[in-house]
Amino acid sequence: MEEVGREIRVNEIYGLPTPIQNLESIKTASVEHGLQTEQIGTYLIPIDLQTFVQVHVPVCVKHLVQDKNTSENIITSLTKEAIAKAINDPRALGDIKHKYDIVPIFRTVKK
Repeated sequence: MEEVGREIRVNEIYGLPTPIQNLESIKTASVEHGLQTEQIGTYLIPIDLQTFVQVHVPVCVKHLVQDKNTSENIITSLTKEAIAKAINDPRALGDIKHKYDIVPIFRTVKK
């Protein structure tokens, strides 16, 4: 993401948005509809290089861009440049084998 920051102003990576829903909000919505929801497990999906460059990098770049009026063409160009430089830098993706998409598994039953 250093490459994106060299071209345009970016947000702090720690300021990236969090998901709108969490376990508590899902439980609350369930109760409102006469249901009970609990998380019964977590499924980890290993992220391969293709998933990383097609899904994760574009999302990260869009959230890093400070100026929301930045054109899609510029964002796409920066994304491609970041991907190209990461792929050619062995240090950039050195720990990709430790990256996972975390998918919670819920069970909802009628109360």
